Amino acid sequence: MKTELMAKDKEDRERMKRETDDIRKREAEELKRSGGGKDAIKNVLHPTYVLDTRLNVYREQNLPPESLFIGLGWDENPEQKRKHYRRYYPDELENITEIMPVPTPFDQYDLKRG
Repeated sequence: MKTELMAKDKEDRERMKRETDDIRKREAEELKRSGGGKDAIKNVLHPTYVLDTRLNVYREQNLPPESLFIGLGWDENPEQKRKHYRRYYPDELENITEIMPVPTPFDQYDLKRG
């Protein structure tokens, strides 16, 4: 029973990983198509603001997808440029083929004791 539960848990984790990878790929393609071709390759994005005349406040426009970028900081006014979005990867960078196309570029040595 324990092995069945462990296998089911592993299967669920793999399914969730495939789903998030699929969502990230779709949103990256959508970002490229929507005129954000330059933004699709950047690692750090700064927000652009537009004045909402009804409330007389600045609002962000063209927000990057949440599955690709994570928002950091805040701006009290648009000139501060403290708020930015950084590219987010849900796994270790060694496991992402976009960044490291080969399994490991590092030297590996087998160590033996004795």
